[in-house]
Amino acid sequence: MTRLERLLGLFFGYQRPEIAAFDRAVAQFKADLPAVLTALREMIEKAERQNAAFREAAGAFLKHAQGAINPGLTEADVREMLIQHVLTEGLFAAVFPGTPFRTTTSHASSTASSRLSSPARRSSRR
Repeated sequence: MTRLERLLGLFFGYQRPEIAAFDRAVAQFKADLPAVLTALREMIEKAERQNAAFREAAGAFLKHAQGAINPGLTEADVREMLIQHVLTEGLFAAVFPGTPFRTTTSHASSTASSRLSSPARRSSRR
């Protein structure tokens, strides 16, 4: 390998440390996501069985979503929306601090999400 080839390899192979860290975080997220989704689905199923306030909030959100988005939405669709909300709420708050993400998302979705969390988990998220 010539010095020029080595230099070009170093130049084009360079990755800024923050980009490398981001790529590692993405890979870790991909690895962790299936377990996180399973845990969230189990928490939602438990809340649906045991928590009347959660069922009420989820029902209100379903009705709202059917009117605002699509009358054909189902409880399963709303469950997946709730999971997406739980997964992205912290991300949006971190990436866009001071923006109205929390206040502009559906109140019913936020209510259902907060009722899904245990009191201990809610206090740890603050």
